[in-house]
Amino acid sequence: MAYFGRGVVWSDLEDLERSIIEYNRAIELNPELALAYANRGLMLLQQGKDLQAEQDISRALALDPSLKGDFDQKIELVKQLGQKRY
Repeated sequence: MAYFGRGVVWSDLEDLERSIIEYNRAIELNPELALAYANRGLMLLQQGKDLQAEQDISRALALDPSLKGDFDQKIELVKQLGQKRY
């Protein structure tokens, strides 16, 4: 969870690359951590990496379907902002 938390901090600081690195490490250590896939997917979406983002979001939802409502809102917001901060 420490790497996941670091990913959140880097995301809040708008450093998407460092955030993704931290989420990658969190996923390496715990491949069942749905929120790490979810957040990494949102970071990738902001970078315009739609296919990779879709894969992460699909994986997150497969691991935890309860994330769907929250995801739909965040994805829509990212798209409305032209793939900038959500």
